Amino acid sequence: MEVKVSVVIAMYNASKYICDCIRNVLNQNLTDIEVIVVNDCSTDDSIELIKRTFPDEERLVIIEQPHNMGPGEARNAGIKAARGKYLSFLDSDDALTKGALDKLYAKAEEYSTDVVHGTNILVPIVADAPISLLDLSDDDIYEISFEQGEPQTYEGLITSDISARVGSWLKHEIHWSVWNKLYRTEFLREKGIHFAPMKMAEDQIFCFSCLINADKYLIIPGSYYIYRLDAQSLSRGKYNSRFACKIIEAMFACYDAVTEAASGNSYMRNDPDCVDTVYRYVLDGLDSGFLKPCIRSAGLGTVIDDKDVRELFRRAASSESVAAYMIENFRKTYADLPDEPDIFRMVTSPEFWREQKEKGEQ
Repeated sequence: MEVKVSVVIAMYNASKYICDCIRNVLNQNLTDIEVIVVNDCSTDDSIELIKRTFPDEERLVIIEQPHNMGPGEARNAGIKAARGKYLSFLDSDDALTKGALDKLYAKAEEYSTDVVHGTNILVPIVADAPISLLDLSDDDIYEISFEQGEPQTYEGLITSDISARVGSWLKHEIHWSVWNKLYRTEFLREKGIHFAPMKMAEDQIFCFSCLINADKYLIIPGSYYIYRLDAQSLSRGKYNSRFACKIIEAMFACYDAVTEAASGNSYMRNDPDCVDTVYRYVLDGLDSGFLKPCIRSAGLGTVIDDKDVRELFRRAASSESVAAYMIENFRKTYADLPDEPDIFRMVTSPEFWREQKEKGEQ
């Protein structure tokens, strides 16, 4: 069977939602597909549920990771295994809208594009969304866009000017989420585009690499993805020292990841200042969006005194004395943080988006 689209689902302890997530994809209008579930060493009964629910489904592929490596590495395994001409990513608790894959596939073929980028997503505005997000009524859902500034709002290819593309990305006019897009599989492989070995911001850097390397990057208005609002999702967790450790580790890895993502593009190779700007943009997002809220909640002392956090600084430093200096500088930098709203917690709140919908209707 010719596989037109491979849908990659990174899974970790998703027993509550995973079967409905798979069923949602298998019931798409486009039937020449495969669903690749990459199990990142779940400790619940997710795998057993899948095997019992879909015992004879030939379009379902299950990949077992050797150890827990995070969603980025799980998606890399999916890219490697994919047989589809195109590829998309779906979180294990989310859903595709009805007819999403055939619409995205048709546009990819029409424009012969490397990336198709849907502009909007749908979010539930009820506190307890149903297991099947397709059961949400129009009153229970809200269409949003994470793009800001002056994004392209019409169907068409974006400019081939890499400088302009990067400028739009830095202004958040081209959002970096991985799941509202369709990618040509061979494009990812030919360009060596993959998720960096990070557990934070790896999706942002992946999408940046796609943006600067795509010959044809297509924008199409519309909502093709339903995103379950959940502060405990793959990308966010409880604000404690363990979560802070994950953020700090990503911050240490960020420069190398951005540099590698930019290395395949001649424009970026010849403009180190642009690479540095992109690096600082990603770093600032990790700092302001995640680390500072985490420290405010968990406490600076709790983070600083965590043995895994201190080990990160030791590995990053050339000596014990340099590590001690780095830790002390970290303490001074994050002491007495001003009280600011937690933007990422806010936008994962159904109540926030319900208020936005009500304001719009008024």
